[in-house]
Amino acid sequence: MKRINLFFIVLTASVMLFAQSPQSFNLDPYNPEYDPHTVLVKFKDEAQVNNSFAKTSTQSGITAIDGIMSKYNITSVDKVFKNAVPAFAKRTFVDPNGVEHTIPSLDKIYKIKYEADIDPKDLVEELQQEPSLDYAEPDYSESRILYISVERIGSIRSSAFKWIIHLSDYSR
Repeated sequence: MKRINLFFIVLTASVMLFAQSPQSFNLDPYNPEYDPHTVLVKFKDEAQVNNSFAKTSTQSGITAIDGIMSKYNITSVDKVFKNAVPAFAKRTFVDPNGVEHTIPSLDKIYKIKYEADIDPKDLVEELQQEPSLDYAEPDYSESRILYISVERIGSIRSSAFKWIIHLSDYSR
């Protein structure tokens, strides 16, 4: 009995400790936080992007995209998946329902940082008009959420209860 009481005291103290952390999170799924001055873009697999794009240059080789980038003073372009290689053949998989899906290539996804005073959502709207892009979106911030779940293992009739505390750190 003393162990169970001690367990609940420790559990209560740890929950109170986590609840008093000074960091607050925006958990609104309809208005998530995003990094200012940063957008993510994915070029279509068939788009001809400069080989030096994101390595030494901020010029993609696509005139319309380069015009937008120069207008908003792009400071850096980084590949999101640095080790991704181009897929030369379309790769597909079949889901459990028998529907065939194409696996997109990850080699043409970039994080673009800029200095202009424009909201990333406004820049995304302008970029989405370009036919050479699959998508453009703000760089949504990662939020760390600590979930605590407690499970009791054993029978109610058993005098010895075993407890497991699952601490899971979910991040984007």
